[in-house]
Amino acid sequence: MRALALSLVSLLLLAGCSGASTPSGPASSTRPDGSVVAANAGLPAPVWQVGDFWNYTGPFGAFDYVVSADAGDDYTVDTDAGGVAWFNTRSDISTMGAIRKSDLAGSQGQTRVQFFDWPLRDNKTWSMTLDEGQGGGTLKVTAKQTGPEAFAMTARRDNGTAYLSYTYDNKTRWFKELDFKDGQGASAFKVTLQRSGKAFAGDLVRWTYDTILKASGDLAQQTPGTSIYGVPATATDVYVDLEVRCASGFAGVGTGPFPFVGSLVGTDDRGAGNPGTQCPVEESFHGVAGAYHAPVPAAGDTVRGENWGYDIVGGAGTVGSFAFSIYIRTAAHFKVGEIPK
Repeated sequence: MRALALSLVSLLLLAGCSGASTPSGPASSTRPDGSVVAANAGLPAPVWQVGDFWNYTGPFGAFDYVVSADAGDDYTVDTDAGGVAWFNTRSDISTMGAIRKSDLAGSQGQTRVQFFDWPLRDNKTWSMTLDEGQGGGTLKVTAKQTGPEAFAMTARRDNGTAYLSYTYDNKTRWFKELDFKDGQGASAFKVTLQRSGKAFAGDLVRWTYDTILKASGDLAQQTPGTSIYGVPATATDVYVDLEVRCASGFAGVGTGPFPFVGSLVGTDDRGAGNPGTQCPVEESFHGVAGAYHAPVPAAGDTVRGENWGYDIVGGAGTVGSFAFSIYIRTAAHFKVGEIPK
């Protein structure tokens, strides 16, 4: 019996060292929420909680994405950075707003952006639609496994060039990096995760705005004249996008507190652009032109706002073009779970 037992042990040891054995595969793993992932099952979608946050750095500087609310089938994601929130208000960032719980699909308008196809597996491919009309469109995504619960994805255009590369790690449960590419596939806009956590306690921000002006065209077709608009006391600021290119003639494109005479020494230093100057001139401004200042009322007046003005000056003989937008913005600051109306 002893000899038989030793023979069986020897056979088992040999089987363990021989190429004829069947690999057991990777061991099962435990997700951050405590659930167990079976071996070879692929990586399932993570579960988020209200208050979860991810801190990134990028062209906007440092900012946080925060799960601000539970919206049923979706999570709601907001940010604490005013610049990021403003960009989202006008351009609809796919990683903000509604993020579908089942698969973490982002949203742009009515389009769902399928960053992931769960369960994730090495060499898995799928399609997603992102940034239509802005360099993206329908993209083919390929996932490469880079760790036990980590993947790197590349989303390519029809011509094979990369539009976006991004990474996921189940330890942080979202992107570790997003790198948007230019038309040649080189890095053009990149954000990188610095840390993540739970129970975000800071202030979040959203913008609403009124469009005062959105115009562009040939300066030769413009005639002098100032238009007046009111900035209410409840507004946060006046935001301006302005581009002027003038080769010859006389041109003026700008806005500021009325009367708009920004070229005169000693006048209000708020504003953007200029009321008129001799060409050639090239001018670019994208930012806050100023905030509301309460005017001094005359006797018996009830102050309801502040008057600002803008002008677009050109005319026959002026050679150049302009693009000019004016927005009156109002910021709403709030905490997690206190979504503004």
